[in-house]
This record gives sequence, structure tokens and C-alpha cells, in this order.
Amino acid sequence: MKPMLNDLMKLIKDKRPDLAEALLPGLSIKDFEGFNTDIPADLRVLWAWCNGQSQSFYGNFHSKTNEMLMPLEVSLEVREELNELQESGDIPPDNWNYDWFPFTENGGGNYMCLSQKTSEIFYYDKYGASTGQKFGSFDSWLKDLYDGYEAL
Repeated sequence: MKPMLNDLMKLIKDKRPDLAEALLPGLSIKDFEGFNTDIPADLRVLWAWCNGQSQSFYGNFHSKTNEMLMPLEVSLEVREELNELQESGDIPPDNWNYDWFPFTENGGGNYMCLSQKTSEIFYYDKYGASTGQKFGSFDSWLKDLYDGYEAL
């Protein structure tokens, strides 16, 4: 996965220099230790490569899904909020899963999430209309991301 991420960064710098400037430095092992939660291995690699994009930059990270890459801290806050909303009954049980870990967002309250149990990628739609599996694995999501930059 790391070689593909390095190649992806080259594509981003070449085709989206504005985004390249807005990407945040990756997290270190010590940074990860500061978060008292289990972070899925694929997302650890992603956030070690790049810890999201500046929250003041609203350009898309994923050119096909029109989503921004969330920093780990924001992801954890969103996940906790969605878990609490489901516990309180404000989110139907068929629209959010405690197992999901959000990592991209569209800016409108919808997220792409990694299932910690299956490693599949699910889309969370706050209205429930489009919630469901979008990619069979993190690797297939990453390939889709990479292919989108190659096509630019």
C-alpha cells in the first residue's frame, strides 16, 4: 500500500498542487499512541502517510466521490458523535454501524467509512438514502482514488 500512496502523492503534486499544499503531514507512531482507541491498520497507514487535509481547504481529495480526507482527530470526533446519536435513537440502527470508522467526508454530514470487522468501505448517508457498501476493501477504494488522479 505504501508504494501506491507514494505514487499517489506524485500524482496529486502534479495534477492538484493546491490540494498537495493543503494535505497535512502524516502521523508518527507516537502521535497514534496519543489516541486511546484502536485504529484499523489500513487507516493507520493512510494517516501515517497524510493526516487528512486542512479543514480550511474545501477542495476534494477523492476526485470520483467528491470527498475530503479527514484528519484522524476529526474522524474520532465524528465517530463518537454518530455512535452517541445511534445510542440515543436519533440514527436508525440500519443507517449507522458502531463498527464503522469514517475517514472521508463530503462536507454535508455524509462519510466514507471502513468496517473494522470486514475491511469493506461503506458510505454513511445521514438521510439513509444511499447508505451501504461502496467498495469491497480498502485496497479497492485506494485503487479507485488512484485511478481518478491518473485520469485527470
